[in-house]
Amino acid sequence: QGKYSLFIEKDTANKNGSRVGACINRLPVNFKGKEIELTGYVRTRDVTKFASIIIRLRNSNGEVTNNLAQLGKGIRGTTGWTKYSYKMPMDSTTRKITIVPNLMGNGKVWFDNFKLYVDGMPYDKIRKYHLTSSSSE
Repeated sequence: QGKYSLFIEKDTANKNGSRVGACINRLPVNFKGKEIELTGYVRTRDVTKFASIIIRLRNSNGEVTNNLAQLGKGIRGTTGWTKYSYKMPMDSTTRKITIVPNLMGNGKVWFDNFKLYVDGMPYDKIRKYHLTSSSSE
C-alpha cells in the first residue's frame, strides 16, 4: 500500500532460453467456500510480452479443479497503477489456492495491495475450523 510491492524484472533469458519471472503463493484451504475473489493493483514498465496473474485451485490429490489465467491476455508495455479484480467459483473439494503473479518476456512489473476473499470474507479472517465445524452460523 505504497511502501512495498512485489517487483519482478526480467532482462535476460534463463538457461533454457525462457524469459519468465514469477512468484508462487500457495494458500491452504481448510474451510468451505463457494467463490474466491482476488483484488489488487498492477503497474508495468516496458513489458515486451505480458504480465499476468494465474489463479489455480487444487483438490487434496493435487488435481486442478479450477484454473484462471488472468489480466486478459496480459498487460503489455508501460502502464500506471491499475486495479484488477477477479472472481472464480470454488467447490467443496478445493484444498489449495495457488496465486502466481508473473512476467513473460522482458520488462518490469509491480504487484501491490492484493487481497483474497472467500465468499466476501478476507482470507486471513476466515475461521479455519469451519470445514469440520457443525455449528450453524
